[in-house]
Amino acid sequence: MPRVNRFGLLISLFSIFALVVTALPLPAEAATQAQLAEYERKLAAYNSAYGAYKKKNDRYWAEIKRKRDLRRKLRREGKTIKKKHFVLSQPPKYEGPKKPRHPDFKLTKKPPRKSTLPNANQLRKAVKDLYDFTPRGGSEKDFKLAFAREAQRYGLSSEQIVGVYALETGGKGPFDLVSGEAITRNNKCKMTKRVGRPLSTAIGYFQLLNANTSSTLAGNFRGPKDKRYSTRLRALADREGGKRARELRQKAKLLERMVKDMDKAISRMDVRKNNWREFRALGKTKLGHAVHALNLDLDIGPMIQMTKLAIVRDYAVRKNIKNLTSERLELMNLVGYPRGALMLAPVASDVPTANFVSEREIRANRRVLGDKTVTQSIARIKRVIDLRKKECGSEEFFRAFRQAT
Repeated sequence: MPRVNRFGLLISLFSIFALVVTALPLPAEAATQAQLAEYERKLAAYNSAYGAYKKKNDRYWAEIKRKRDLRRKLRREGKTIKKKHFVLSQPPKYEGPKKPRHPDFKLTKKPPRKSTLPNANQLRKAVKDLYDFTPRGGSEKDFKLAFAREAQRYGLSSEQIVGVYALETGGKGPFDLVSGEAITRNNKCKMTKRVGRPLSTAIGYFQLLNANTSSTLAGNFRGPKDKRYSTRLRALADREGGKRARELRQKAKLLERMVKDMDKAISRMDVRKNNWREFRALGKTKLGHAVHALNLDLDIGPMIQMTKLAIVRDYAVRKNIKNLTSERLELMNLVGYPRGALMLAPVASDVPTANFVSEREIRANRRVLGDKTVTQSIARIKRVIDLRKKECGSEEFFRAFRQAT
């Protein structure tokens, strides 16, 4: 047996260690006094400029609130709202120097935080854990056909539905697309991969938030019994047979159990009940995740999502809003239908969108809402929809409507 040269082995190991160490990136050096002094000078200039802008900005949004309160008062009194009751200028822009970055930022840079919001698979796990239920899947063609048939049941057109879908998902989104995820496709329109992480709880063709799902389900069960999802599932089961009929009846029981569980959970919440706060709180729980997973079921998901969109349409009808094209419907869907209806009033057509939404909402939707009048915002939505209607998912959706007819 050959003898090991321990000294030679030690030299080899030391050489490997030296190579590894030299390959590692050098630690960032601390900033010099001159760099720190320059940083302090730039920071002082930024603080001065931004401070002046903030005072102007605060005055602007205070005036927005004052006139919004005035319009509410006028509506309660049955008085006519005129152009003078709106702020007619756009929000001020900050045009000063950028906030400087500390020269030691590389030493103090924190790793990006992971998203704590659930993706589609985590929603599936939640409903499996709590109810031993696995949502019924299907192909995109199956889901789009189910959505088209549900839309026809509510009297919603392909132009309205595909338009909202095109803007909300880019015309590409699969039924389980979560906000923040992006879909890449090849030239044959086949999905190759999804990238990104959840940025909100919005999911599906119309990007329903978890509070939308639970509030829509609860609202459905507060309505007439013959209109409830569980009643419809049982009626469908009566027309089916065997395993499929049993599956549908089990789903009807599941929905009834979920509604009871939601009622119990909400009754224990220390929040003011206004039909939204409690559902937002519920959405942060595992039960809320399980309810939200219903959007992933081929039988139940289209019912919930189409109900939500039909609620927006019905509100517009009650407010006597005409010509409810997809871009006008999407505006109401985007900002909430009560505010959307106010934006679609003739007197508001040429006033800034800031009269109706918050500064935070404008930042989140700058391309659609920022520095625009209501008319300009609708035109922007239309341009995006028209472009994204040419995507593969949108074209497939139009075909589903033709097949459902």
